[in-house]
Amino acid sequence: MMHKYTGEDGFEISVPSENAVDLAKAILEKSEGKIRLTGLGARDSLRLEAGLCLYGNDMEQHITPVEAGLTWAIGKRRKAEGGFLGAEVILKQLAEDPKIRLVGFTSTGPRQIHSEIQDEKGTTIGEITSGGFSPCLKKNIAMGYVKSGSHKAGTKAKILVVVCFSSEDLPTDKRLQPPCLSKIFRIGTLIKEVRVVGKMRWVMESAHIIRKAKHNAFPHQDVQLWHGFKFAILIGG
Repeated sequence: MMHKYTGEDGFEISVPSENAVDLAKAILEKSEGKIRLTGLGARDSLRLEAGLCLYGNDMEQHITPVEAGLTWAIGKRRKAEGGFLGAEVILKQLAEDPKIRLVGFTSTGPRQIHSEIQDEKGTTIGEITSGGFSPCLKKNIAMGYVKSGSHKAGTKAKILVVVCFSSEDLPTDKRLQPPCLSKIFRIGTLIKEVRVVGKMRWVMESAHIIRKAKHNAFPHQDVQLWHGFKFAILIGG
């Protein structure tokens, strides 16, 4: 089966499970070193760079194709005639725009799944659904849903990241340069980790929305950076 989930040409080969290892070894031997094994992390970076959704992260049962930027997968005849499962909701969103949209970001620091996205005034406008380092762009990228109206390319946003650290690691300076994070903070993925690690604080991180949901790739020429931003550690509470 031809497969382009990474944004590149590729194939999925279905074989009996007992033959899978032998087939993989045979392909590697015949490639004469031109093919190497890779893992899900590498694949995930490729699909992120291509702006492709991952089910369970960027797509769920309550997310529509319009919200996820997947209207290209709905045939023209279906759009014109309707009558398919979910047509009432989807066709209405196509005509009136959805309440939320999937967008891509570049960011200056770490990004967690389910991190809160805020506008410059501190108002919550969405949530991060996927993120990782982009080998092509040499910076962190992410995908997430934001309210319609906040999805335009070039929009500045902030990502609220939960960080946990023990009391002895508490910095004396409330403003830290990003390189200090790797030395001081352990990024937590679940709020309940605070019970084990220690005190919980919040870090604001700058980001740029770099694509509209209707596009299915990160437009490298439109990538923008928000230079000179310092991580503000909120010590109170």
